[in-house]
Amino acid sequence: MRQATGVRAAIPRRRSRRHLRLVPPPRSERPRRGAGWSGLLLLAIAAAAIPFLMSRADGLIDFPSPLQDVFTASALEPDVAAIADSMFLTEEGREIFTAAQPELLDADGIAEVCGPHAGGCFLSTGNARHLDRIYILWPDDPRYRHAVITTAAHELLHAAYERLEPPVRERVDEILAEEVVRIPPGDELHGRIETSVGDKEGNRPTELFAYLGSEIMPEGGFPPELEAVYARYFTDRAALVGLRGG
Repeated sequence: MRQATGVRAAIPRRRSRRHLRLVPPPRSERPRRGAGWSGLLLLAIAAAAIPFLMSRADGLIDFPSPLQDVFTASALEPDVAAIADSMFLTEEGREIFTAAQPELLDADGIAEVCGPHAGGCFLSTGNARHLDRIYILWPDDPRYRHAVITTAAHELLHAAYERLEPPVRERVDEILAEEVVRIPPGDELHGRIETSVGDKEGNRPTELFAYLGSEIMPEGGFPPELEAVYARYFTDRAALVGLRGG
């Protein structure tokens, strides 16, 4: 049976179920009070926890040194920055020097921190590189202040030695043991090395690395392997060694 056209137009059509969509009611746009402050609080807590976590990791986790240096590096004091500018440092050398937070002390301060008759010292705490510190004697007599650069380079090399990859360090130790015997027996450097080593024979490799790297330039240089390691920290080691004589 056919329906009249007018009647069909008046009856609303029913949509199939498969075409029906449930539209959720509009969400309330109430502001989230305190959300911004909560985020800032979490960031502050995380930042405060970093030094604690790194200190607790001493002896347990050996953080890669670049990561440590990001946390510890800060601007150098003007006098220390002037010394760094005179040390012929590479970018890596300056980063390590800065990360150790070098400090200039008078004779009394050095004696208290480093011991009597010291010109400076490098203090290390296990694998916690972020706790490394360098202290340098700042002499009262200006005539001896050129020696500060050599001392600073020496202490920097201690910090650098601690960061060497183990296989590289082992090879460096072998070369240094061979090279130190080439220094004339009467050279006073031998006596200073022995004084620095003292009764801690385990310190001999790092002392050789620091003394030879900052004060000795044989004709033609050290073997290329060793010079390549020193070149990581100094752009012109020959010029650095030349400063030793003032």
